[in-house]
Amino acid sequence: MFSKPKIASFYKAIFLLVLQVLVLHSFSQDVHFSQSVASLQQRNAAFSNNFEGDFQIFSLYREQWGSIGVPFQSSMLGFTAKIDPFIENLKFFAGFNYLNDQSGDANLSINRIGLVLGASYQLQENNFTFAINNGLVAKQFNASALTFPEQYNRNTGRFDQNIDNQEDLINEQLNYWNIGIAFRWERKFNDKWKVNLGFSTDNLNQAEESFFESGNTQELSYGIQSEAEYKWKKYMSLMPFFSTYRRQKASESVLGSGIRIHSNTNSNINYIQPFLFSRLGVSRNIDAMIVGVHLGIKKFILGASYDFNVSDLELASDYQGAFELSLVYTGKGKSLEKKSIPCERF
Repeated sequence: MFSKPKIASFYKAIFLLVLQVLVLHSFSQDVHFSQSVASLQQRNAAFSNNFEGDFQIFSLYREQWGSIGVPFQSSMLGFTAKIDPFIENLKFFAGFNYLNDQSGDANLSINRIGLVLGASYQLQENNFTFAINNGLVAKQFNASALTFPEQYNRNTGRFDQNIDNQEDLINEQLNYWNIGIAFRWERKFNDKWKVNLGFSTDNLNQAEESFFESGNTQELSYGIQSEAEYKWKKYMSLMPFFSTYRRQKASESVLGSGIRIHSNTNSNINYIQPFLFSRLGVSRNIDAMIVGVHLGIKKFILGASYDFNVSDLELASDYQGAFELSLVYTGKGKSLEKKSIPCERF
């Protein structure tokens, strides 16, 4: 179905190049990602080991709202390794993830370094996974880049940074620890259906987060995630996806499906998967339509998508939203081959 590339190292070069771009452009604010390949790991750490292999590296880059002002830029980098304790039906995994986000004229930035620890247990056709995700969050902004009503100088008709803004800011940066837990249930019902269902909660320690003298306690957040695979035809599968996340009165849901078109076994390209998602809130209409594609090439998954804004903000954005790139590499560890030791008697 597809021609075989002559240079095997071509894919490794693409991976290293894109990975470098993602790390160098690691900034943003409203932190969420549209693509299901790696965004599940952002919301639910129990999906970190949902791959066939010994370890996985993933990266994401997203840029949005560039059409109406300073763009929000987000990036994420993660690594997960499976650990075999040689106990029947039990597997452990561990990993880390780094999230960087920057937005707005005040350069509000968020940096999070997280550690993931988890285990999965196979019980007949069911696989149960539990994970703990804990990390250090650092936030900061530049107050001098903002102007406040109290700084308006009526004599000059301009804002004056030398005038006291009368805000009770303690500082322009803060740090706190965040702890979350996650669960995932996976089951293959028959030759056609396979389902993954997850639940996650963050901010278990309810840390204080505020740039002002008054405290601001981080409330618990909850998420439900689901993905499935239905083998529709011999070389075609439907990939339905659903994710919802709620924190205090804010919520976000993504719903849609992809169509995975498998290649023949002689090709380096495993599949092509175009997808269509919609983003909406519990009490709102559809905010965005997400159109994209995933391409499986040997051990790599390349993804690209675009969010078309269809909310009331489209009057200002002209339907422009966010562009997103993803890259996933799944590897298999090297194991020692069994070697026989010759007997000197013979």
